[in-house]
Amino acid sequence: MENLVLSTINSNAFIQEVANEVVRQLIPLINIDKTEPQDELKNIDEASEFLHLAKATLYSKVSKGEIPHMKKGKRLYFSTESLIEYLHSGRVKTNEEISAESLDYVNIKKGGATNGK
Repeated sequence: MENLVLSTINSNAFIQEVANEVVRQLIPLINIDKTEPQDELKNIDEASEFLHLAKATLYSKVSKGEIPHMKKGKRLYFSTESLIEYLHSGRVKTNEEISAESLDYVNIKKGGATNGK
């Protein structure tokens, strides 16, 4: 941007030039690829590191069907999204959550649900 001398005569031109410069600098930021990133696939080494499990443990979980995976030929692949869901599925509830669920269950049973009588 050039150095400009401000005066009442060229203030509109100056404002227009500043606005154009701001737009020029913002366009690359606005035009960031807005497509959702595709789910990344991991190989056995990457999945093992991601889950902090030994490769042997991971192979064992695959053979028992305990962990989501894909197999193409002799190669195993793991979806990052599926691995995160797998980790979340092992979440242990707090005592407060268990108490709240049990109270909800009792209230539903008392609240007019038929007991088959």
